[in-house]
Amino acid sequence: MMARAHLKILISSLLALSLTSASALTLEGTLNPKTPSGMRVGLFTLGPSGKPALEVVSSAVRDGKFSLLLPNTPLEARFLGQLTPDAVSWSGVVGVIKVTGTPKFGELRFFSYSDTNSNAKRDSGETLSETLAQLGRSSLVLLYLDGPSKVNADKGFEVSLKAGWNALSIEAGRTVKGTVLERINNLELNAL
Repeated sequence: MMARAHLKILISSLLALSLTSASALTLEGTLNPKTPSGMRVGLFTLGPSGKPALEVVSSAVRDGKFSLLLPNTPLEARFLGQLTPDAVSWSGVVGVIKVTGTPKFGELRFFSYSDTNSNAKRDSGETLSETLAQLGRSSLVLLYLDGPSKVNADKGFEVSLKAGWNALSIEAGRTVKGTVLERINNLELNAL
């Protein structure tokens, strides 16, 4: 009887670990133009003024390539705002926007910088350059939500977002297609 109880606990723990690691988000790609050694790519929250506030994760750029793993931890509450139609400013999503659910959310943006002191994090003296994230013809939006939501807009845009990290690919044309991705390994960042 005791062995069954331990087995149930072990199975539950393994299942919880597999679900936790499944929510991690990996982003791999290239930074253009080719950069000198010491460059890093980072994902930053934005403050109320729209300027970068907190470096969530960063990676060294080696031979023009980078790899980022978003942590399984929630985004700090101070960087979350209510997901409302007015808060949706994603490239290609236009017209009447409808948000189902009332989660709080935060958006991350890519920036690159020269890590002049090689400490693997951005310091105040290191200048940030915003970068444009592209997946082929699609733009990329990185979001953290504290609860699930569904967003609809004109031109057929419809996407279901889960609680946690979401990598949202948006392809705009005659219609607008939104796809939530689990892993990204062909991301192209272009320094602005």
